Amino acid sequence: MSVENNVFQKSFEAASIFATPYVCAVLGSTANTVSLPATAGQASIGVVQQITTVASGQAIPVMIYGITKVVADSALAVGDHLGGQITTGYAFKLTGLLGASENQVGIALSAATAQGDIISMLLTPGVMYIKGVMTSVSPSSSVSPSSSVSPSSSVSASPSPSPVS
Repeated sequence: MSVENNVFQKSFEAASIFATPYVCAVLGSTANTVSLPATAGQASIGVVQQITTVASGQAIPVMIYGITKVVADSALAVGDHLGGQITTGYAFKLTGLLGASENQVGIALSAATAQGDIISMLLTPGVMYIKGVMTSVSPSSSVSPSSSVSPSSSVSASPSPSPVS
């Protein structure tokens, strides 16, 4: 059973036709618009909440923060890190195989057994999934896939000054 807990929802203008509810949406090319993901790695802003078909130019509600329902692209497990599939907006499991990094839209809170199942997802837009490592980045920063911290790395700190008596 999928559940929702709407914390923040915003109305956008649809830059393309949305025929299915609970799909991932990306920011459009003009202000205050959204569309379905068109290329690999696009950052989803949230999940469309409408129940009926919305034509281009019409208002469409998008949940940006909270727990939302989302359509699964395939079988998914609880805890999978999810992105928005190209052209459909369905949630798919991020693996780090699309390149150096993938834009995460959320984390699965319930499981799916097949494409089209509706599951619950905790929205986490603005998070990058990098070969099994999750990190938050700002839109103007970049993360190198070779940047890593090994378990044997150490951090040295200056000694604390002694208290003055």
